[in-house]
Amino acid sequence: MIPGSVILLSWNEYRTIHRARGLNEAAQVVVTIPQIESIDSTLNDKLVHLTGLAESRSELSDPLLPTPQKLIHLRRTVEMYQWVEEVETRTREKIGGGQETSKVYNYRLEWHPGRVASERFEKTAGHENPSLAFESQTTSSDQVFVGAYPLNESLIDSIDKWQKLSLEASALERLPNARGGEFSIRGDHLYWTKLRANADKSSTLQPTETSPPVAEQPPAQSARADHNQTEATVETANPENAAATNPELGPKLGDLRISFSSVSSTEVSFISAWKNDHFEPFVTSNQERVERLYLGKMSASDVFAGLQQENTMFAWLLRVGG
Repeated sequence: MIPGSVILLSWNEYRTIHRARGLNEAAQVVVTIPQIESIDSTLNDKLVHLTGLAESRSELSDPLLPTPQKLIHLRRTVEMYQWVEEVETRTREKIGGGQETSKVYNYRLEWHPGRVASERFEKTAGHENPSLAFESQTTSSDQVFVGAYPLNESLIDSIDKWQKLSLEASALERLPNARGGEFSIRGDHLYWTKLRANADKSSTLQPTETSPPVAEQPPAQSARADHNQTEATVETANPENAAATNPELGPKLGDLRISFSSVSSTEVSFISAWKNDHFEPFVTSNQERVERLYLGKMSASDVFAGLQQENTMFAWLLRVGG
């Protein structure tokens, strides 16, 4: 363990110094582009610094948001009201010596992103999560510009000023096929509920119901006579997730809660190497790759100060962890 820590700390010190030297070299050659409305051909193969408004020239859309918009990123987040499993292990000392270990499997209904793999539960019967009618997804524009300069994928990915999209009731009129369900809008969320011919009360526990622990027969005694295991199952529904006055109005197993967020035009500052018609990381003489985008207006020296700070913080994290 100690030799491994020594190796890690030695590598970290080397990496930190190596990175700092590369950043110092890059800071000496960076050129700020004062006029970004037209491309300056004399800056080819140079490390450049730009500040300006990052804008998408292409429209992004989502099947559940039929109106396309000029956005940098568009994200759909899907949560399902479903079963989740928690395992609690309890160990207590036995009278006369030895220990007794028991496991309690807690199952509760709650809103959870994506689909929890209920087939991996210890107790699958009665805790089956359905498949998702709609899934989470993120789309990004491939035509994002600062002035006349197109950004590469890594720079676009760094623009992460996410904001929640508001939904209007009129959007329901333009939604696609509901795939065997129906949509509704409440607040900033789009809800999808599967159409049910008959109310299925077994599909969910009411918020006030909690089934009593079910003790199973303990497994065969192991070779260690002082170690026993018992199991129990507890089922609950999260009372915060259902209607307070009328549980029948609360969510049912398989219901979806969908939200949308986006990144629109925003001011950015970045450094990167301009290569004919695109950006790519600048490579220093000691093979350090330099490219970084920050949100907001920053000078070239501010960008490099941020990079040096990141280098120092990473070094200290490894020093403490090592």
